[in-house]
Amino acid sequence: MLMLEAKVVNVFSTKAFTNKETGEVTAAGHKAQLYYEMPGGADGTEKRIVLDDFNVRDQGGAFQKALGKTVRVPVGAMVNDGGRVQFFIPRGGLPTIVGGQ
Repeated sequence: MLMLEAKVVNVFSTKAFTNKETGEVTAAGHKAQLYYEMPGGADGTEKRIVLDDFNVRDQGGAFQKALGKTVRVPVGAMVNDGGRVQFFIPRGGLPTIVGGQ
């Protein structure tokens, strides 16, 4: 499992919704906005600042407690249709606050 070090900048609620094609219902939950750095530039020596929304489902309370703090959180990675690496927090993934903040 990969670990992502990031700052928790926001946590917000999401509504339940139904997929119109499959009829599958996704329960209401939470998303956390995490701010982190990625290698950037043609040769990877520069840094790129990223702000991404992560689906944290029913773990919103744990991320709310870490609001404004730097955390480490387990992530998986996949490549999206545009060829960009995209991280996701697996079910049950919890943040660990870094450095006794």
